[in-house]
Amino acid sequence: MLAKDTTVGQQALTALVLPEVAHGELGPDVCPLLVFVNPRSGGLKGRELLYSFRKLLNPHQVFDISNGGPLAGLHTFRDVPRFRVLVCGGDGTTGWVLGVLEAVRHKLACREPPIGIVPLGTGRTNTMT
Repeated sequence: MLAKDTTVGQQALTALVLPEVAHGELGPDVCPLLVFVNPRSGGLKGRELLYSFRKLLNPHQVFDISNGGPLAGLHTFRDVPRFRVLVCGGDGTTGWVLGVLEAVRHKLACREPPIGIVPLGTGRTNTMT
C-alpha cells in the first residue's frame, strides 16, 4: 500500500521527505532564512512568490504551507542556532505559523527567531451599508 492511498481518520496521509541542515557547518554569524508561503493566498500570488523564493534561495529553505503545514520547516531548522522566519500569506497563515512556533519553541535551538511577514491576504474589507 502506498502512503498516498492511506487515510487516517478519513484524512489523507501526507508523507514528506525533510532535508537535513548541516548546522555544524554553518559559520557563527550565519542566520539562514526559513520561508513559509501559502500558495493560495493573495489571489494565487503566493504561488508565484513560492516559485521565486525557490529560485533565489536553497529550495530546502522554502516551504509550501499547504503541503504539511509549518511543522515540517520548523523541524528541519530545529538544530540551527540562529535563523529568521518569513511568513507569506494572510492572517490565517500567519496565525498558523505563529501558533505552531509557540507550541514547539522549547524544542528549537533558536527559541525566538525574528519573524517577518509578507501580507498576501485577499485584501477584502467588510463595509457596512
